[in-house]
Amino acid sequence: MLRQKNNKVEIIWGIRHLYEVQEYLIQFFLTGRLQAKSKEMKEIISKITNQAGEDFNNRIADWFEKDSKLIVCRQVKKIGEIKIEEQKGKPLGDIDVLVADPKNLCIKIVECKNFSMARAPHQMKNELDNLFIGKGKGHFSYQLASYGRNCVNS
Repeated sequence: MLRQKNNKVEIIWGIRHLYEVQEYLIQFFLTGRLQAKSKEMKEIISKITNQAGEDFNNRIADWFEKDSKLIVCRQVKKIGEIKIEEQKGKPLGDIDVLVADPKNLCIKIVECKNFSMARAPHQMKNELDNLFIGKGKGHFSYQLASYGRNCVNS
């Protein structure tokens, strides 16, 4: 907190402020929003965020597996002998969770994104735009179109 006293600005803080800053910094670090500069710190943050993403994907897959009639596959990189790639030798990435419903002849492709952490609304909008309507290899419709071309051309 800042206060003006005798034409000077004083910073007033207490143990509660330190505790709140500590919690904020930990969350900043664990959610990958800390812009690390050193190679070591970048590697640590990458490991933590990758593990958190994998854990989240597994929770989603576990939820689908509660229905014993569904066939659930995790981190699918190929279907049968067909690799998920833009073109030969250029992988698009994996399908986080692939769910087949034999009874209804339905296949669900599940892209897992955890938006539960506190973020500004514009950041969430940008993430969703990049995923569904963006341009380039990262967005969903590009990946589906590329995969579809490969299935037809295989």
